Amino acid sequence: MGIGFDLVLLGLGIAAADALNQGEALLPDIFRSLAYSFLIIIIFGVQILLAMLFSTGATLAMVTLLLAVIMTAIVMQTFSDMIQTGLDWLIFGRISRVRETREEARVVAKAAPRSREVLDPTSLTEEQFVRLTRRALSQLANLPRLSASPLTRMHLIEARLDEKQRDDNTLERAAELKLLLAESIDRLKPRGEGEFGMMDEWRFYNALYFPYVLGIKPYSRRIDSD
Repeated sequence: MGIGFDLVLLGLGIAAADALNQGEALLPDIFRSLAYSFLIIIIFGVQILLAMLFSTGATLAMVTLLLAVIMTAIVMQTFSDMIQTGLDWLIFGRISRVRETREEARVVAKAAPRSREVLDPTSLTEEQFVRLTRRALSQLANLPRLSASPLTRMHLIEARLDEKQRDDNTLERAAELKLLLAESIDRLKPRGEGEFGMMDEWRFYNALYFPYVLGIKPYSRRIDSD
């Protein structure tokens, strides 16, 4: 029990440091996950406890079943998004519109508890802004993670959405931030020197465009050289 308590504290410490580093809220997401798992445990675990109390007793099989239910509740909460995505592919495999709509709804719902509305991006120091920009670049291909970035609440994002007459919601803000980052990277590209280059002036553009925009991992053993 002591080791388990230490692991809980270690997990909370890592989660808190990661949330602080990414400018995200921590407690709302933790409380929601805890409440969901606890509710599932209560619904199914109490039934097993009643059966043990009035019928079978605390046999090895019943205790194992109780622990399996608790483990299943936690696993279901942890991998709920992956499970729902798999079910959507299984049931709505040929209806891409339904899959995309449900995926967008999950993106918004997942990002909402992690969003820190009280954090004003304009009040960030240069060091904090650089750190959040690095994070946003590393999450460029992951819209759910990008949706929780404080940079989505910049006035520039809001102005771009108004200019394009698009809805102001979590998903649209994340998509607009992704487009803004891609455009900013494109401005680093040397003009009038072809599509690609290996000279020194191409260094910063290449370092950002290929791994983040195109998603090429240069040190991957399975890299597609085409």
